[in-house]
Amino acid sequence: MPINQSTSHTSDSEQVLLNKSRDDKFDVLAVVLAGYDPINDVLRRVKIDEEGSIFTSERSTTRSVEYVDNNPLYVGETEPGSGKDEAKWKIMKIGYSGDNPSDIQYADGDTKYDNIWDNRGSLNYS
Repeated sequence: MPINQSTSHTSDSEQVLLNKSRDDKFDVLAVVLAGYDPINDVLRRVKIDEEGSIFTSERSTTRSVEYVDNNPLYVGETEPGSGKDEAKWKIMKIGYSGDNPSDIQYADGDTKYDNIWDNRGSLNYS
């Protein structure tokens, strides 16, 4: 499928882009892992650390997500290196209407980085 030049941000053809995305050592296409940021409605490049936390390179934050039935229920952000038992987290709870996200509430009703990720289930959200 050709790239629509009117909406493309590059003048390279699709084949040139695919060739540039190839990892010769492993003989595979190199891809970027992206995660959805529901707060800002954008995709962000991410890395996953050894504990399974997601680090978003654009924000220099670490993100943890708890899923229920393949849907994110709690999303927490903190500075890299913070422990899940430290009061350095901004925690969001995502509400659903059926399978669709319907609202986002914050621990303590604010966006401060002062909550403990390990306590997310017992915090008050509004």
